[in-house]
Amino acid sequence: LFTIYEKNFFYKLLADEKAGIKQLKKIELVPQKVKESQYKKVFLFVDEAANQIVKAVIESKDGVTYTWEIKEFKANAQ
Repeated sequence: LFTIYEKNFFYKLLADEKAGIKQLKKIELVPQKVKESQYKKVFLFVDEAANQIVKAVIESKDGVTYTWEIKEFKANAQ
């Protein structure tokens, strides 16, 4: 998820959003190969201060929207 944009998607930084006291960057990902992808669009929300993804909204071609919220992030957990 964190590197998905590097090879398979075009990406664009959209307007900033607020979530409570957090300032979030909203990034739109669109598949490079639209016909082959199961996704229509993916939106990533990044906490600007922590530089971490806090939410992902995935729009699939079949009309279903998935929302993942990251409540806790532990880097290099074992």
